[in-house]
Amino acid sequence: MLPPTINSACFSHICAIPTAVPPTRWARAPSPRHVTVRRIVVVSGPVAGGKSHLARGLASRFGGVRLSTRELLMPALAPGEAPTRAALQRIGAKLDTETDGRWVADRLSRRIYDAGERLVIIDAARIAGQIEGLRRAFGREVRHVHVGASREACAVRYEQRRQRADVQEAESYDDVIAIRRVVGVRRHCDIVAVR
Repeated sequence: MLPPTINSACFSHICAIPTAVPPTRWARAPSPRHVTVRRIVVVSGPVAGGKSHLARGLASRFGGVRLSTRELLMPALAPGEAPTRAALQRIGAKLDTETDGRWVADRLSRRIYDAGERLVIIDAARIAGQIEGLRRAFGREVRHVHVGASREACAVRYEQRRQRADVQEAESYDDVIAIRRVVGVRRHCDIVAVR
């Protein structure tokens, strides 16, 4: 279910499945990325801004599959290392630095190609390089939705979810924003969803 504050009509357009361009328009055979008929929605936004809530709502409403970048980071934890927000952020930041964000597209490409659903929602991008990597890999199929929320609203939601989180969260919202910044992604978005 989409959050009640978000107009589902605007997402009907962004989640609409593109029509493949006929191969006769190319002088050479098209690459697979040009003929898949799917939509890839990349969600970004602040910690506790509602990204996962929106991603789950889009998947439910439009029959898509949600792929989590957090799930990609979990196997990179050292043996016996506790899954803390700080550890996952450190791993993600290292991958971002080493690949300029392309690791998201590299690690999700096979899952996206193999997905039976025509709508794939990626929860979530943190830097512009992650979105650019997905756009280079999948072209016009990619749409970027940035979730906006006030710092105060995010802090309240963060405290509510901190008790039920699947990873050990930071002690306060101030601590978490000190270690995680969403860098330069809003200017690359196709739509901003404000909660």
